[in-house]
Amino acid sequence: MRVIRLVADNVKRIKAVDITPNKFINRISGGNGSGKTSTLDTLEMCFRGGKSIPSRPVRNGAVRATIKIDMGETGRTEAILTRQFFEGSSKRAGRLNIDQKPGGDASEFEGRRAKITTPDELEDALLKQISFDPLEFMRMEPKKQYHVLRRISTPSIDMDALDAEIQTKFDERTVAGRRRDQLEAQRDAILVPEGLPTEKRDERAMLAELTELSGFNSAIEREAREREDERREMEVHARAVQDRELRIIQLTEEIERLTGLNREEFKKLETRRETFGKLPPLAEPKDAAALAQQIEEARTINRAIERSQDRAKIHAEYAKAQETWSALDAAVKEGERRKKEAIAHAKYPVEGLGFGDQAVMYNGLPFEQASNAEQIKVSAAIGMTTNSRVRVMRIKDGSLLDDDSLNVIAEMAYERDFQVFLEVVDNTGEVGFYMEDGEIKAVNDEPLDRIGEKKGKGEKGKGEKKASGKVRAKKRNNVEEKPVL
Repeated sequence: MRVIRLVADNVKRIKAVDITPNKFINRISGGNGSGKTSTLDTLEMCFRGGKSIPSRPVRNGAVRATIKIDMGETGRTEAILTRQFFEGSSKRAGRLNIDQKPGGDASEFEGRRAKITTPDELEDALLKQISFDPLEFMRMEPKKQYHVLRRISTPSIDMDALDAEIQTKFDERTVAGRRRDQLEAQRDAILVPEGLPTEKRDERAMLAELTELSGFNSAIEREAREREDERREMEVHARAVQDRELRIIQLTEEIERLTGLNREEFKKLETRRETFGKLPPLAEPKDAAALAQQIEEARTINRAIERSQDRAKIHAEYAKAQETWSALDAAVKEGERRKKEAIAHAKYPVEGLGFGDQAVMYNGLPFEQASNAEQIKVSAAIGMTTNSRVRVMRIKDGSLLDDDSLNVIAEMAYERDFQVFLEVVDNTGEVGFYMEDGEIKAVNDEPLDRIGEKKGKGEKGKGEKKASGKVRAKKRNNVEEKPVL
């Protein structure tokens, strides 16, 4: 299906246009502000709706704008698309009617209803029904070209979704790897001596034993001091006995008295000696330093065991982190494998196309290094591949195409049976559909001007100028051949 007729009034800069386009190449020419861009915009506005429609689609001073496009094959209208906009309406997408003609198939537009009025319905019904601009593809960054071609060449898999999935797993793997490395560093920072026992020693019991031992030794020291005091007192009593014996000798008159007293004292002394003699030997003091050393060793060992337990715990977390990272790593590799497999089985619109590192390759070189003619040919082929039924392509900035480039586009349009609309800045009035002040002022004979028709020499329609001769179609035995510039 292609555009058989385009009628628009009061759309943007357009006053009124009525175009019966050629089968292959259609140049819309004019100076700046003439309405040529608005004319080509009507194609996207009618087909795509949504974001392609400006905030104010109605021409200044008008209350309603209309776009009407007849779609079908040569000599047969299959469907008529009519979109209307009203000044001040809150419905930016306007109102769209799709009328199916006898023998036509309006379901190609996926609308399947006579009227579609909401932007969401419009997007679902007509999105991407017009092919993208090959010059726009050429101006894209290599990475964006890569994603566009990949999406076209691998329709069986959503590569953007796969990329997002891979990136998500990659990010998760990065986080898991950092956690694993942190745990590994924490684990390795804990030093544990060799031959360490598994059970911790009871420091509390050992401290209790040390306290009991200190009390025992204190009691022995106290008993020793008491015995020393007793010994000294006995020495004092012994000296007193001696002194009295001397006094007995010296003082005979006091012998009786002193002897009696001495006997009593002697008896006391004997009793104390007997008691003292029965005292058991003092116990040997115990070595508290050895036990204190054992406690210190126990503390060292227990701290080492605690570090060993901490290390084992962190190692267990590290093992889980490693397992998580390995699973994510496998997911990333599986996504990359699926991605490579999809790219390996990609169906390219032009022989020699392929994918590099986030870039489109052509004949083994980056696409941007291809010649201008090769880039135009490849870009046009990619755009034409996107549509199998609605075979319409719009090219902005057609003035940037030289004759050789335009020849490439014309050849591609002929070979792929595509209808191309080009916007051209030209003030001569001798190129294609010439516009001034929002209206068609001249229609020049372009390649395959009318399918199945051939104008006589010098023949022009009403209001038309003679063809510039820059674009023409060859015919042989009344069979159309590809356009020649």
